[in-house]
Amino acid sequence: MTRAAAPLLPRALAVVALLLAAGCAAPTAEHEEGSHALPPHHPGDFRRAVDAIERRGAALLAGRADAAARAEFADIARWLPELAADTELGRGDWERVAAVERALEGFPAGDAAAALERGVATLRGVAAALPPEPAAAHDGEATP
Repeated sequence: MTRAAAPLLPRALAVVALLLAAGCAAPTAEHEEGSHALPPHHPGDFRRAVDAIERRGAALLAGRADAAARAEFADIARWLPELAADTELGRGDWERVAAVERALEGFPAGDAAAALERGVATLRGVAAALPPEPAAAHDGEATP
């Protein structure tokens, strides 16, 4: 090692130690909860999302939903591909789910009743390909 580099070594090691210590600091409970909290209308799994899409879509079509309910429906539709990816579905089924999600964008515009009917039929068909779940695990979503 050269004489010019010798004084830099302790400083470089100190900087590395500080960076490692800062990177390993555990997040606070507040940060952890805030970054992983799901909204109350999150269905939790794919099957519940399918039920929620059908139920909430019917309410929207019947005029029994406000702007907040429309926004929640859109959230659930957006979550469909992610929830499907958390299952044992194959790529083809996942792509069908993603296509339904795209078809439901802007719902209830256009021929909304037909779009909802087709979408729910597709989603139910995909969900039928999943292994059965325990009866107690599928109790539906509590939020209308």
